[in-house]
Amino acid sequence: MAAAAGRLAAPADYFCGRRRPAIEIPDNILFFRRASAHELKDGTLQPHFHHRWVLIAALAGRGNVVADGISYRLAPGGLLLLPPLRLHRYERIAKGAICWLFMTFELTARDARSAVPTPGRLTRESLPLLNDALRAWGSGDVGPAASARLASSLALVLLSLRAPSEQKAALPSDDHALLAKINAWLASHSATAARLQIIARDLGVSESHLRAIFRRRHGISVGRYVREARCRLAALELRAGRGSIADVAEACGFGSVYSFGRTFKRVLGIAPGAFSKGNSRR
Repeated sequence: MAAAAGRLAAPADYFCGRRRPAIEIPDNILFFRRASAHELKDGTLQPHFHHRWVLIAALAGRGNVVADGISYRLAPGGLLLLPPLRLHRYERIAKGAICWLFMTFELTARDARSAVPTPGRLTRESLPLLNDALRAWGSGDVGPAASARLASSLALVLLSLRAPSEQKAALPSDDHALLAKINAWLASHSATAARLQIIARDLGVSESHLRAIFRRRHGISVGRYVREARCRLAALELRAGRGSIADVAEACGFGSVYSFGRTFKRVLGIAPGAFSKGNSRR
């Protein structure tokens, strides 16, 4: 180190140095693994739907992740970053034992509503970073230094993923157009009560047809999807501190704070007040 320091030259400008990259550091990080198709599906065929960011690393075993109707193939060494609010399920998972590493976390400054799934690969640069993050998690040390090491290593893994413009186009499945239309309706009517009759009318189909085709393609009712989508969006808004509970309830289309609190707790298992910015409960 002394030799390297001895080779340093005087800077041309003592007030102009290297800028850090504009990246957000993940927070509230959780690591876990899945070792079989049964574990991936939690013993059911229900799709997964949540308000946290998810990074999946396929270490052993192949399979497909279908996110909002688009299928992403994961092979050993593959990565997939799923933004919040994405309805996803697992298909064509290899038989027998697999090893898929899951990292879920919060990125409160990033707009999850406009983010898209981002695939990638573990490289010579990112693999040691992931190993370092995994070691930091496995150490059980929750002190500031270990937590900072975990978060910074994971942030650099995320930085290694390709930007969406650099990705090869994923192949959409038949249900992608329907989900895209419903999501577009929800985005443009965020403060409007989401009555299925009105959604179906605006999409140009009957309510019964919308109910039937959505359940057949996605395995849950369209009513549940809409309720959960709004609750999970509200969770993101509360965590980011974008208004009071009453403000968020109104912005997300709930008729009253009471109905919002009741639905929010039923969907997420926690009251909205426990989810606001600065409260670390989960």
